[in-house]
Amino acid sequence: MDSSLWTADHITKDCSDLSRLPSRIRLPVTKIQKADWQSRPFQDRMAEILQSLRNLVQDVKDARKLVQAGCSSSLLERLEHNANSYQVILTHRTITVVIQQLHPTEVTSPPLTQKEPYEETDDLDKVLRYFHKLLSGRLEWLITELNLSCS
Repeated sequence: MDSSLWTADHITKDCSDLSRLPSRIRLPVTKIQKADWQSRPFQDRMAEILQSLRNLVQDVKDARKLVQAGCSSSLLERLEHNANSYQVILTHRTITVVIQQLHPTEVTSPPLTQKEPYEETDDLDKVLRYFHKLLSGRLEWLITELNLSCS
């Protein structure tokens, strides 16, 4: 999962006109020990990631409505597109069938509201760091576990 284009250096070099977003973005707490994370039911972990991605997509979409066309809008559009792409992958029929086969006794519907505590920020760099942590932490652990289960 390459999220290298979502770095502070990239923003500073290519899009210095936007360091503060016009609206706040919800960021769930990303610090968690791998053992604690893996002790939770698989479906709960999947639902948490999906809800985080949904919130990110919605909040970025709202922020995009408030910025003018240009670098800022383009960067937010790419962030929204990337987060949405991960949602599509995780909810693809093939993935959901495999998950149901591997975890047949678990509930498969994600929560409607964010259960995890979250903070709100208008700092674009912080939003991008969060997205990177989500991809390189929880989502990567989940996909690795899924991959090992399918082997």
